[in-house]
Amino acid sequence: MYRLDAVNNRLEEIQETTFTENDLKERQHIEEWIRKSPDVLGEDLLIIAHEYDKFEVNERLDLLAIDKEGNLVIIEVKRDATGSNADFQALKYASYCARLSPNDILETYEEYVKVNSAVTNAKDELMEFLEVEIEEELNNILNNSQRIIIVGKDIDKRILSVCTWLYENSIDIKCVTIKPYKLEDQIILDTNQIIPPYKLEDYYINKKTTAKERKISIDQDVSTFLKEFQTS
Repeated sequence: MYRLDAVNNRLEEIQETTFTENDLKERQHIEEWIRKSPDVLGEDLLIIAHEYDKFEVNERLDLLAIDKEGNLVIIEVKRDATGSNADFQALKYASYCARLSPNDILETYEEYVKVNSAVTNAKDELMEFLEVEIEEELNNILNNSQRIIIVGKDIDKRILSVCTWLYENSIDIKCVTIKPYKLEDQIILDTNQIIPPYKLEDYYINKKTTAKERKISIDQDVSTFLKEFQTS
């Protein structure tokens, strides 16, 4: 990453740093940034729980969100390196969340907004986010599937290998890096989606489609010859 030195018309490199070196904590800082600005993960998400711990077992997931299709999104955050078990943690939480009913999700969000939001009606907010008009639609759309997002400054190669395999086997999982850079007394953050990789096909300009499919005309004599040749 670089900044422009306009006086000398040259680029100056901005040095990468770590969260640890700058005394930035996982829960107090990084999770808070994502909680307040979930679009940093590259999509439109509604955070419905922070440090969710309503499971039978004594475990808690970092952040729980809903995407625009109504799927639950488990967000697992690591400060600098993800370590080698972040994938298993996230999969555990996804399996726990698979049994949450629409009513469970609504109650979870109601508890969350009481502490963290100025929202006055959690159900109305959910319906507005999901663009549904009646409660029955809300029940039909919520938690039909679960997704995983793993976040860290550096993601362990073993985690990337597992996540790639999961993604290729139709498990909706995403890995996003958040890297801090030091610019004088400021911290600048750069995010990058590692898995799934962006498809090169998305950047190609394709041939303009026509309303009516056109067929290549073939000379009748040629067509007759080809048919006779195929049957001989």
